[in-house]
Amino acid sequence: MNYQSATDKAAAIRAALKAKGFTGRDVSVRGEYFSLGSAVRIRIKNAAVPVHLCQRLADEVEVIHRCPITFEILGGGNCYATVTLEAEAEAGKAARDLAAVTGAAKVLEGSPEGTLQPIYAGGPYLGRGRNGHGFSVWSDERHLCETQGLHDAALAVALYLEEHGSPGRP
Repeated sequence: MNYQSATDKAAAIRAALKAKGFTGRDVSVRGEYFSLGSAVRIRIKNAAVPVHLCQRLADEVEVIHRCPITFEILGGGNCYATVTLEAEAEAGKAARDLAAVTGAAKVLEGSPEGTLQPIYAGGPYLGRGRNGHGFSVWSDERHLCETQGLHDAALAVALYLEEHGSPGRP
């Protein structure tokens, strides 16, 4: 296995994103160094950039050494990789599904406990959060997340549909 610096890993991710048509105006990729390790930080600035694509690229470069017995992270030589959304990108992703999530939430108001309301035909689904607070977002296969507000629920729906799609989403 050849050593690859965080700077080289960041450059490779930028090249992969450029091949998909995304530039530095859309996404920022930086290598960072700190005592006994490094990191690659991917910051999405444009709502059109798929989070799952950036996460896949981050997963490919992340190297975390662990103890084989306790699974504790070992010091030295680790390269962490993170993907974050800037506020404008987050708002842009959530905006696409906010009206549908809000509509599902209104239908839930009069529904019995434990009801899952389809956000789009074929899912995903919106339910009440634990203890009646906030919302839970579900796919056909599993529970996706708990959120406190409609914006966060819409963002969760947008990120799920960005990767998996939905036949009912306009």
